Amino acid sequence: MPKLRPRLALLVAGVLLLGACANDSTDDGDPVDPDTPRLVKADTLTICTTIGSKPWIFSEDGEIQGFDIELVELVATKLGVTPEISVQDFAQISTGAVFEAAKCDIAAAAITVTEARQQIMSFSDSYFDTNQMLLVLQESPVNGLEDLEGKRLAVQTDTTGQIYAQAHESEYGYEIVIFEDMPSTVLAVMSDKADAALWDNAGLIPAVQQYPETRIAAEYVTGETYAWAMSKNNPGLLKVANEALSEARQDGTYDTIYKKWLSY
Repeated sequence: MPKLRPRLALLVAGVLLLGACANDSTDDGDPVDPDTPRLVKADTLTICTTIGSKPWIFSEDGEIQGFDIELVELVATKLGVTPEISVQDFAQISTGAVFEAAKCDIAAAAITVTEARQQIMSFSDSYFDTNQMLLVLQESPVNGLEDLEGKRLAVQTDTTGQIYAQAHESEYGYEIVIFEDMPSTVLAVMSDKADAALWDNAGLIPAVQQYPETRIAAEYVTGETYAWAMSKNNPGLLKVANEALSEARQDGTYDTIYKKWLSY
């Protein structure tokens, strides 16, 4: 039996590293330090995100970049590991499926904190405040949801924009048209597949700058905040993420990244 212990120790260490252990103890029965972050891949912070639009998360010259990406990479720096981006459908992120499948350690995808999401995932401290906005074409007579009776409203699937739209659907009598990502909702308005699009101001303000034929018709104060998401079984990573964000705010790094990407 003593000859088996090195193999057993190696096996347990590997399982812990992958975050797939069944309990919080080592092979010697000692509890695992809850402040120790668990990573799905050794020496790597695997970051789940979804491709959105400038300046948040976008692909250019084969590189995933943007405000969300540069900010969350501070967590990897804090850990002393390499950041690695894993592109996933937003629905897989917002439901926590990416953590259950051990596809990533942390998610950064302009994720709004909601009570329902807090039941299945842990969230870092907030790093951005946002509201919902309504985008239409410049010549559109629509100036609010109340003008959309019998018309089509584009939203991204599994977002708070969709939740807000559904909450007011019967009140205003519009048809909700669901798309996989935010850019598709904007393009739907521009191609007459929808009469308006509802999304966070964080995405629609840059969209209007990019497409001058569109305008913001209305803003709805919802008091939403963005935060990084991670597994509830990874309190050590949550602690490091919050420390990295706090330090970035204190030493000016957050402001530098903010001004680089969000100068609108």
